[in-house]
Amino acid sequence: MKPTALDLALLRLRETDADRVERYQRNWAYYKNDQYNRPEYRAGLFRQMRSVFNLVTKIVDTDARFTMGTHLSVDVPSEKGSGPATEALQKLWADSSFQQAKYLLVRYGACCGDAFIKVFDNRPWERNPDPDPAVPVKLIVLPPDMVTPAYDPNDRTRMLACKLEYLYLTKVYKEIWHEDRVEFYDPEDPERIEAAFPNRLGQIPVVHIQNLDVGEESGLCSFHNILPTLDALNELASFLIEMARMYGDPVYVARGVQKGTLEKGMVSEAGRPVSTVWYVPVPEGGIEVLEWRADAMTPTLAFLDRIRDGMREAFPELVLGLQKSGADDSGYALRLRLAELERKISEMRGNYFAGLTQANNLALRIVGFDSSPPHRIVAEPVLPADEEAQQRMLVSDVRDLRVKSRATAARERGIEDVASELAAADEEARAESRAQQQP
Repeated sequence: MKPTALDLALLRLRETDADRVERYQRNWAYYKNDQYNRPEYRAGLFRQMRSVFNLVTKIVDTDARFTMGTHLSVDVPSEKGSGPATEALQKLWADSSFQQAKYLLVRYGACCGDAFIKVFDNRPWERNPDPDPAVPVKLIVLPPDMVTPAYDPNDRTRMLACKLEYLYLTKVYKEIWHEDRVEFYDPEDPERIEAAFPNRLGQIPVVHIQNLDVGEESGLCSFHNILPTLDALNELASFLIEMARMYGDPVYVARGVQKGTLEKGMVSEAGRPVSTVWYVPVPEGGIEVLEWRADAMTPTLAFLDRIRDGMREAFPELVLGLQKSGADDSGYALRLRLAELERKISEMRGNYFAGLTQANNLALRIVGFDSSPPHRIVAEPVLPADEEAQQRMLVSDVRDLRVKSRATAARERGIEDVASELAAADEEARAESRAQQQP
């Protein structure tokens, strides 16, 4: 029997599962600053490596906070204002505590390259014996290492199946969702299907969001090309630490001195050595400090600075750390320096907001909407507004270009009672003019 597209996708799923999870675990180790405790870093030149520089955490957290902003909202265009769909979406996000989970969603994606949202159908059915009628549906952010989507080999946007698998204590809990059914496996025997039920949604309730979409089934993390350079940077820094330790706690070479005869400054009152002494049995006597004969630290430090500057140029998130020296820059100059960050965050927002919209549409179907209304995710601008530049533009629009009225400009400035404010401004202008005309 010829294998179907689903069979091929599931086969590839099993083949690539280990590599994908291994990549996720490696990236998380860098984020948690625990990367050099991994076995592959305990041999060879890496034996001295310490995590002195770790820019991964800064990059991931910056992307998470800038992408989601302080507050997300859902905008449903409606001539009558707030409608049932708007209220349903607001309730969905409140029940899901999504204002808190939004940062976790992007942190997963920025660190691993992939983020997943499960639209959890909380209505009564066989596998949900204790539903909550007040919360019919929720959005759940899933750890990427427990989710494995299987796509059509000829169409990477068509998800054929999705496996959810995690280990709890000594049991493996696994379920595989298809468009027409869902299969639950025996926790004691993860290869045996325990039960299968029809998928009443007719759609796989898992939304896959790629952090940076490069046309493949998996997305790219926010620091995908920094790890080799970061390893080299930390390796050099580790050897510098060893050099500094040799100066702070030097090794003494005692030539022609019998072991045990050195006391002052070398041993404690209990007779234990407090300094490292190498005894060399040669006729010539003398004591010297074992030290580097050449200045190796100065050029190495300069080289480290060059590497760090190159990494700052490659990652726009790291430019934020340089703003202290440019505190007097104008808003326009700051925007130029942060333009690349704004573009990257805008690209990420497009991916995450599209995924959220897809999850919202599926959730609305669950709560009874036959067709989901068009809506969009709204967040504050990536960079704060430049008040000075906005004011100059308003003055130019009103006085020079004359494309706006004073009333329109006043409303854009947030003035509520426009008519009275304009009348008061005109009266003050007339009073000032009369005062200038008086002798």
